[in-house]
Amino acid sequence: LLSCQPMGFYPPWVLIGEARRRGVIVLPPDVNQSGATYTVENGAIRVSLRRVKGMEEKALQALLAARARGPFTSLADLKARVSLPADVRENLILAGACSAFNPNRRALLWEDKLGRAPANVPDFSLGEKIFHEWDLLGFSLSGHPLACLRPRLEREGAVAIQAARRLPAGRAVTVAGLPIRPHRPPTRSGRTVAFFSLEDETGLIDVTVFEEVYRRYGHLLFSGSFAPLKVHGRLERRGAAPSLTATEIKACQPDAGFACRFFR
Repeated sequence: LLSCQPMGFYPPWVLIGEARRRGVIVLPPDVNQSGATYTVENGAIRVSLRRVKGMEEKALQALLAARARGPFTSLADLKARVSLPADVRENLILAGACSAFNPNRRALLWEDKLGRAPANVPDFSLGEKIFHEWDLLGFSLSGHPLACLRPRLEREGAVAIQAARRLPAGRAVTVAGLPIRPHRPPTRSGRTVAFFSLEDETGLIDVTVFEEVYRRYGHLLFSGSFAPLKVHGRLERRGAAPSLTATEIKACQPDAGFACRFFR
């Protein structure tokens, strides 16, 4: 599924998250280990190099051909043996594909620009790594964006989705997460009903938005942005899977200094 994207209902970041929650190890892209497609490596999934933004086929094949003659030993060795566009090298570094040379990604960027390894360069924060990876891969293996907001969300009364799923039917609850595939199917009554799923670092829950609520908050679902949403509603249990009937929807606001593509 991951090698054949786009396909199916769920985007890659949902598949990756669900695999990891079920105990499947997912390894980051690596210039010495990754293939052109996703591969299995000692029982784990290795992310492909083609997944890195900007990695065109010509550059990918040049990298793989050079690596076939021996692994890259450093960033300088990679630059000497493969003629990659500067932006592709930068994306590889920010996505973690060169971390075997040096786990400090900011130091690697400086080395790439200066041609030498600078000392005492502070690495990117965990939040910065998460959002670089999300921008360049479509997901992050360093962490989930909602985990970065979790302390504030807890102060605001939002609970993790996994905890919400265990609550009894009828309980009012607030959760937050990334919206997945909002859609408005036709209904027999002609009234608008929207459906989407919400995902945080702990799991997913389906959300139903009836017309009265949709009139007030529907613009947040189909705005074209990718901002996390905070949803308050009533927990339902129709069959085995719990779901949430929304009564209020808000866009999560970024913490100070934490602006990223999710909030634009």
